[in-house]
Amino acid sequence: MNVRSQSTQYDIVGALEGQDIDFRSDLGRYFICECKDWSKPADFTTLAKLARVLESAKCKFGLLFSKLGITGKAHTTAATRELLKVFQDRGVVIIVVSAEDIGKIASGDNFVTMLRNKYEEVRLDLPK
Repeated sequence: MNVRSQSTQYDIVGALEGQDIDFRSDLGRYFICECKDWSKPADFTTLAKLARVLESAKCKFGLLFSKLGITGKAHTTAATRELLKVFQDRGVVIIVVSAEDIGKIASGDNFVTMLRNKYEEVRLDLPK
């Protein structure tokens, strides 16, 4: 947690371990998480910076923990549109996890199932 490189700070660096028998095999071994506990949704700039950090670390997967999600959700604009474009252009999937998602997990929803659903929304450009 909070690892500093020569050019950036990583909130969390994770590694997937174990058998690759489901969608996680598409994600690669390493991933980076960005955490935003803001009183507003994360914007385009935040998402674009995370995409660049993932690209420079050669990660195909990242998590953005943002208390209120990201901008543009209602009309697939702003950060929400960039989420799709990052995958289409670079093959990098960024999954956004909000406080609402954490609440569902605390109430019994499965985190891996939630990740898979969000992954498929980005990869396949599915409506939410």
